[in-house]
Amino acid sequence: MNSEYINFERLVEKFIRGDLSGEELKKLDSLLNEKENKRHFKEILSLDYRLNKRWLKIEKVKKDKLFAKIMKVPLVRKLNPYQNLLRIAAVFVIFLGGGVLYYMSFETKPVPEKMVTLDLDTGVHKKLEKGVNGVIAETPDVRIEQRGDTLAYMSKNQYNPIISFDEIHVPFGKSSVVALADGTLINLNAGSSLRYPNGFKSEGAREVFLTGEAYFQVSHDKERPFVVHTDDLEIEVLGTHFNVQAYADEKTSNTVLVNGVVQVKQKSNPEDSVVLKPGMQALYIQGSESLETTHVDTAPYTAWVKGKLYFDQADFTEIARILERKFDVQIHVNDTALKREKFTAKFKAESLEQILESFNGSYPFNYKIKQNTVVIN
Repeated sequence: MNSEYINFERLVEKFIRGDLSGEELKKLDSLLNEKENKRHFKEILSLDYRLNKRWLKIEKVKKDKLFAKIMKVPLVRKLNPYQNLLRIAAVFVIFLGGGVLYYMSFETKPVPEKMVTLDLDTGVHKKLEKGVNGVIAETPDVRIEQRGDTLAYMSKNQYNPIISFDEIHVPFGKSSVVALADGTLINLNAGSSLRYPNGFKSEGAREVFLTGEAYFQVSHDKERPFVVHTDDLEIEVLGTHFNVQAYADEKTSNTVLVNGVVQVKQKSNPEDSVVLKPGMQALYIQGSESLETTHVDTAPYTAWVKGKLYFDQADFTEIARILERKFDVQIHVNDTALKREKFTAKFKAESLEQILESFNGSYPFNYKIKQNTVVIN
């Protein structure tokens, strides 16, 4: 990322908004003497015109002079440092006290990495290749199948099965789904592990153990409550949809309820428990004496289940941690001011570089990507 690119991008954005001064228009005109700049400018304006004709507010005589320069260059569609502008459907800047809140929306596709692994109670270690279908293991009590990205357990003994615990590990850059023998579906986010039974008795609680983040769609059974254990929390339900985030490297754990009812309690202080209703969050901060409850928009907490990213007034430090898990990289942010900026952004399936380019479009910064390390200055 160099200053010339940043200046060109800013001038194009101001051109689209109709905010160019006379001096800025001369500067843009000069930059368009370069063939690559002409090509990118044509691509950007072509998409912008289709998105919203009203964005082009610069006087027609000024626009005609610039368009005369670019019409001689054929349109070439390819990935390049300016292409993040082609994916911007909307950009809004809202000043909130001393910070700035940005909103963005985009569309592209990521590249998957690494493999999900399964440790069976028998000691067998399995690597689950993406998109594979077939039987993983089978006993007199249970049959385990891989169905694409879903690991499905089917009970063969409904009355008195021999229960053992398996453990699935989802590396950074991946996600997975486990369908338990009772019909409960569990979406696991990047960097998460889940220990769970391969079947359930006809009586007693259904218990699983989570490190990381998971979205639960629990099969209703009033006789057998479903209990999620994390290092700090215990969440008990009968049948409901909720998200739990409890990464080992985070200072907070939270439970967000989408529908149904759940009870959340501290493990270190079982008397501190709260009952959540849909749209509520229970937040635990390490070292605190009690759980905090708030009403929240559940969408940002569950967007990952559909492969999306949704940041809602999140500071860039938090965003960097989420990107590290999603793309299996290490991100070093050396820009102190950037760490404090708050962003609201929606992404569908962009690559890491496209996401960084998009943020850079609203808040200028320099970055370098080398293998699995990103340095932002």
